Amino acid sequence: MRLQRRISLAVLVFGVTVLLQGRGYGDELGGFSVPGVQGQKPLSPEPTPPARDIHRSIKPKPHPEPPAPKPADNAGDAAPTAVQTPAPVAFMAPEMVAIPNRSFEIGKYTVTFAEWDACLADGGCNGYRPDDQGWGRGRQPVINVSWNDVQAYLQWLNHRTGKVYRLPTEAEWEYAAGGGTADDYWWGSEVGDNNANCKSCGSRWDGKMTAPVGSFRPNAFGLYEVLGNVWQMCQDCYQSSCDERTVRGGSWDKKPSHMTLSFRGKMDPNYRNSNTGFRLVRTVAAAPTPVAWLDGEQGKPLPVGAVVGGVEDGHDLYICRAPFNGGVHPGNVVDGHCNIGWGGQGYPLPRYQVLTAPGPGPAGDWVAQTTGLTGAFVAGQENGGPLYLCQAHYQDSGLLGRIDHGTHTGKVINGKCNVEWGGREQVIETFSLFHLRHP
Repeated sequence: MRLQRRISLAVLVFGVTVLLQGRGYGDELGGFSVPGVQGQKPLSPEPTPPARDIHRSIKPKPHPEPPAPKPADNAGDAAPTAVQTPAPVAFMAPEMVAIPNRSFEIGKYTVTFAEWDACLADGGCNGYRPDDQGWGRGRQPVINVSWNDVQAYLQWLNHRTGKVYRLPTEAEWEYAAGGGTADDYWWGSEVGDNNANCKSCGSRWDGKMTAPVGSFRPNAFGLYEVLGNVWQMCQDCYQSSCDERTVRGGSWDKKPSHMTLSFRGKMDPNYRNSNTGFRLVRTVAAAPTPVAWLDGEQGKPLPVGAVVGGVEDGHDLYICRAPFNGGVHPGNVVDGHCNIGWGGQGYPLPRYQVLTAPGPGPAGDWVAQTTGLTGAFVAGQENGGPLYLCQAHYQDSGLLGRIDHGTHTGKVINGKCNVEWGGREQVIETFSLFHLRHP
């Protein structure tokens, strides 16, 4: 009797098992199989699917927003402890300031994290999200971006706005930052107290971190933090090789002497750090303005509408031309003479003409030499050939290192800009060409 019950129970279990396997429940029961059943194959692990090309099948995920940084000692009320999902970054066109008597606008502030993050949210900036060092984003100046990163931002911004933004030239930056002054700083000859953010500038951010843009009073042109806070990248090469780019203005972690209007810093175009940012420039369209060469004379004021071609020690250098050795050569007005370079020497010539633009608009624009000579302004001639007007930044070495001598105008000879400085003709490889604003 007991044997019959055991046989019956075994048959019952066997039947239930076959029924469940037939309905596909084997996995839920542990995946075992019963050999010897017609049509039933032993279960085996599922085959491994073929590898996928993750670059084609998986979309990149956006960078997660980091937790809100702890407030600095200057941040006011404590930040809430809960981290909320940030709202989408809205695009806003940069705030620009028109510079008097110049053909460009420059950013009212350095570019902020909010502006960079708008680029990132719109799919630009090569997807690069710079670190904010825990100091916050928003109105903090963007940092940890390289000169080459900035080119990607400019490409996005120009496409987004339909306008042409760029980095400033050194001459543009120096004139705008000075606000019309010839002192070491736009506010005077001494660093003073709480005029900027640097190491020993007397602000609460000194040597600690960047300050939000707009934290200090503006210069005479209405520009904020043109000195201190972050180094500002320029378009210019630091030297003719162009292995390094120029930065100006000093930063939160540098001493006041690095913040003077004449001090030049340099950076590798691929380098990113926490003390360097940038400010935008845009060339301003204006009504065409005719130009004329008018006679100049030592001891008398320059003709009305004299065109500025450079700057040295905070003073404008006006464009002139003078007859010499059978030709006519462009140069700069210095101490009532037209200083030109020729044959390796410098010559101060008392008989000259000054380039003037009597109309209300700027006479033209300085364009990088890489565009070629087509359309460039002819300011003189030698041996029957044209001499194109050029502008170059000149510096040399001294006992204390590199010495900056400002921006000067001259002529293009053999693909280089020849200018006069210190009684000699200086030959500079990196330069800009003058283009008139009328045909």
